[in-house]
Amino acid sequence: MMRNNALPTAHRAKMRLVGEILNGQFPVDLFLAPERALAKRYGISRVTMRAAIEALVREGVLQKIAGKGTLVCKLPGAVTTGNRAVGILFPYLKSAAGIATEHWYGEIHLGLHYTFSRAGYRVIVLGLGNEPHQARATIESHQDTVDGFVTFPYLFDELALLLNRTGRPWVKVGPHAVDDAVNYVAPNNFECGCLAAHHLIAGGGRRFGMFGVRGAGPTTYNQQRCEDGFLFGLANAGVTPDKVTIVPLTGQAWSMESGADAMRRVLQQPSRPDAIFVAGFLTALGALNVCRQAQLPLPDALALMGVDTNPSLRDFELTTIDTNLTQVGHLLADMLLRMIAKQSQTEPGVDIMPKLIQGKTTRSCIASVAGAEDA
Repeated sequence: MMRNNALPTAHRAKMRLVGEILNGQFPVDLFLAPERALAKRYGISRVTMRAAIEALVREGVLQKIAGKGTLVCKLPGAVTTGNRAVGILFPYLKSAAGIATEHWYGEIHLGLHYTFSRAGYRVIVLGLGNEPHQARATIESHQDTVDGFVTFPYLFDELALLLNRTGRPWVKVGPHAVDDAVNYVAPNNFECGCLAAHHLIAGGGRRFGMFGVRGAGPTTYNQQRCEDGFLFGLANAGVTPDKVTIVPLTGQAWSMESGADAMRRVLQQPSRPDAIFVAGFLTALGALNVCRQAQLPLPDALALMGVDTNPSLRDFELTTIDTNLTQVGHLLADMLLRMIAKQSQTEPGVDIMPKLIQGKTTRSCIASVAGAEDA
């Protein structure tokens, strides 16, 4: 898997600048921040920052104007050929309205829709249904009307074969296996788990718990990586297995109800963890509600943190790890637009590094955790 930190520094700086342009931080027809300020903010040399800017100048995204600065001329990835439409493939979705009920999908879709629309592309939301034959019918009926596809995890081996047969470029929210290195953008879930472990240890945790699906049934590769990262981070800091309790989620695994049930079970234990990582968003909110009902003082009696996949529903008391799913959507769209423009079938995979959002449910140790900010 290719991670951001495996890429040349100038290329990583270029990708970050592309993301900020797509986010609207540097709008079209306005000037960038000065080169020196960008280099300082990115933590790189001016020479490296200049190389990143010049790469975008060569692509026509930026233009240097003597005596004034660097102008943003157009959005990265804007193209003018083909059908000017893309298909977004959602698993188990029967209608576009269903996106609103899936917060994880919805945040990524916001980024996708914004970037494609700004580039002049229509977005066609396609539900894959529940069976492989439904997915096949959906893809085959739209392959001649779109320039490319974006797909979410779903029966992936079969889906990859179907998409390859269309001859259209496609990208995915991934990766989906340890050797998956191309055509994906995703939060770096392993680093997400490591960051959670580091933060809870730095906050004084001694006995640790993790709510997840490990041992409770099948899981996705990305979820597995998040849980692996947490356990790796603990072990790397010298925490022995007898100090770690894995609490399997029951019922609908990533619901508020499953998080509440898991926390009730933990609170009944005579020797319970004093620091818990919940590897899910709604699940963490359910666990937090039980702590409030029990009038448990956080973080003195228990430190609790989760993974934030929906800023619009964020509980600002809860410490979370921001996986920046809207940015995943921006960069996925940008990747597909580049592939369409170049008529290529592969792009290096991109992992987005997580960021700590410090709340009131863990002790503040911002100085010891890179990329932290207050809620």
